[in-house]
Amino acid sequence: MVESLPGNKVRLSVLADVHSEDCGTPDCYFTRVRAVFHFAEGKGCRVREVEVSTEDGGCFPEGSGVPPKREAFFPKGPVDVADPALGQLTLRTRKADRALVLLPRNLFYFEDVKAGAPLHTTLPAEEAGEDACCWGASIAETHFRD
Repeated sequence: MVESLPGNKVRLSVLADVHSEDCGTPDCYFTRVRAVFHFAEGKGCRVREVEVSTEDGGCFPEGSGVPPKREAFFPKGPVDVADPALGQLTLRTRKADRALVLLPRNLFYFEDVKAGAPLHTTLPAEEAGEDACCWGASIAETHFRD
């Protein structure tokens, strides 16, 4: 869901599903991702920072779930999301241990990322020498409507 907020902000709320890129077998685990985009004043839609809240849920025994996380994510350099040539928006925390990758019709959430590691948005090809890090949980393309 996308909501317009006062003060040059937009909120995006989605569920990240670790099975959307593989066999599609459902399970009861999910990560709820809420991202509030803060835009810079002026022309265009330049992303200043994104306040991201995540909450894991599902099959955890009562009281044993992971506490929700809230942290600021930043683009590398100036990014105008109104630019039609923008094909991907990558956001990382200051420590670079978590990331979001937004594509035109999908979103990938990464946690426990190693510094400088590539962020894969496809399944491992299991090729020799393939980097072991990092594949993200995503939402299915069907969640985006034209």
